[in-house]
Amino acid sequence: AIGDGDNRTPTITFTAANPLQTVVVTALMDGRILHIDLAPQVTAMSETELAKEIMLVAEMARMQAQAAQHAVIAAMMNRTGLDPAATRNFIERDLHLPSPEAVKAHRAQFFAERHIAGERF
Repeated sequence: AIGDGDNRTPTITFTAANPLQTVVVTALMDGRILHIDLAPQVTAMSETELAKEIMLVAEMARMQAQAAQHAVIAAMMNRTGLDPAATRNFIERDLHLPSPEAVKAHRAQFFAERHIAGERF
């Protein structure tokens, strides 16, 4: 029964990591951060570098969760016969949820910037 200590309720999560997997952040479907994992190598980073890296990876995890919300809402609205373009516009403009394609592009840019900068952590 609900509330009797049964923790088997499925939870949908979204995980993002920096290219070297030294910072890994898991977010819930609503974008809240659930967990942050740090590899031992992060001890070589300054506090400022580590904080910035955590924030960037957390933002990626949050965006992935929001893109999932976008996809679920779009599918539900499209099933009712609404115009897909109007639905997409509503979700992105009024609900401020990024499309899965926008998040994919953001993720590619995130990894490209890390590669160009020669990330060492």
